[in-house]
Amino acid sequence: MTEQVRYTVIEICRSVDISPEELTEVVGLGVITPLQAESNWIFDYHALRSLQRARRLQIELELEWSGIAIALTLMDKVERLEKENVQLRRQLDRLLHTV
Repeated sequence: MTEQVRYTVIEICRSVDISPEELTEVVGLGVITPLQAESNWIFDYHALRSLQRARRLQIELELEWSGIAIALTLMDKVERLEKENVQLRRQLDRLLHTV
């Protein structure tokens, strides 16, 4: 149900307490992506959650949006690598137990 909710620029800015100018910067940096690349941006629930996460990092780490974009990219990469590591360990365990 929440995945189908849509947010306008004003709604998403109010939700995370940023200005429309900051939102433009955030979108330009690739932190979040509007559903459609037109002048009246609409965002989904996933974009809102990502922006909330980015905003928390910005406040806690006192970084500019460009630093947040880099931090999020690195955090996502670490998460993917951790998942891959778990999967590879399971495969290795299966291999060792079948030999």
